[in-house]
Amino acid sequence: MLLVPTAESKLLAQWQGPYEVVEPMEEVTYKVRQPGHRKQEQIYHINLLKPWHQREACVVAQETPIQGNNMQEQIRISTDLTPNQKKEVTKMISRYQDVFSTKPGRTTEAYHHIITDPGAKVTLRPYRVPAAKREEFKAEVKRMLELGVIEESHSQWSSPIVLVPKPDGTTRFCNDFRQLNEISKFDAYLIPRIDELVDRLGNARFLTTLDLTNGYWQIPLAKDAKEKTAFSTPEGLFQYTVLPFGLHGAPATFERLMDKLLRPHTSYAAAYLDDVIIHTPDWETHLGKVEAVLDTLRWAGLTANPAKCAIGLAEAKYLGYIVGRGMVKPQLNKLEAIQNWPWLNRKKQVRAFLGVVGYYR
Repeated sequence: MLLVPTAESKLLAQWQGPYEVVEPMEEVTYKVRQPGHRKQEQIYHINLLKPWHQREACVVAQETPIQGNNMQEQIRISTDLTPNQKKEVTKMISRYQDVFSTKPGRTTEAYHHIITDPGAKVTLRPYRVPAAKREEFKAEVKRMLELGVIEESHSQWSSPIVLVPKPDGTTRFCNDFRQLNEISKFDAYLIPRIDELVDRLGNARFLTTLDLTNGYWQIPLAKDAKEKTAFSTPEGLFQYTVLPFGLHGAPATFERLMDKLLRPHTSYAAAYLDDVIIHTPDWETHLGKVEAVLDTLRWAGLTANPAKCAIGLAEAKYLGYIVGRGMVKPQLNKLEAIQNWPWLNRKKQVRAFLGVVGYYR
């Protein structure tokens, strides 16, 4: 493990990794390989390193990879199932290869509107993109163009781009829509209470979780909303064709769609934004309920990410908890993160810490 500065402050550090030690350089320095970083290999002092050990698995059921619609896509199946039950699941997966896809779908059951007062406009200068991130930036713009997520724009609107570091060392492409949000009408549609959702799941015998592929990108923008999402890049001006992250009305639009789609399935299925869970007390009805939800997703034009789906679990990770077998408990790695929280020096850090521990109080 490597002790490196956090994205929030270079004065704070946290353990990241694991990374591979390539070779010792001197008595107290080592060359470390860091995939995904600009410099693949760097030299660090031994004081910034510590051994990494594989932790023992917690009580969540082990899962067996089952191939989805190509070799890179895997849907997890609990080993608690019998061989015949696993065969049933495999046959079901083959029938829904169009739903299990790494490519985001595109529904026609909802459109996102951005309502602003007449004459209002946001035109901000773009933030500087570091030279080290420009190739990664270009690649992301190209990928979104190929997926049809963005298109070239002639808009008078423009919001800046923010590059946010991810835990795996890569960069997340985000937009700073704060000023657009300030002049947009707020959608007060309620997001479900997590504690109420979790309480419904504790006594379930079988659980299936579905995670929609880039969930927001599966909802198109209304025609008059597209130009308001425009952003400037070194390659030109672009605008979103689908719901982007960062709009304050995005969760409400997405949850409204999922509530509408799952209304016929409320006795055995629930969704918190793009996380869908199906729960039943017995196996005889479980796959039928899963297929009913998948049929609805197919009808709505939505897809689920195979690598993030799990079928027939006795226990499942959901919204930061482990549910099933009559229990609801926090995930082990979340508790460890709290126990190993770095020293707090600023009010913002204290608030962040209180928010996390308050979630598990």
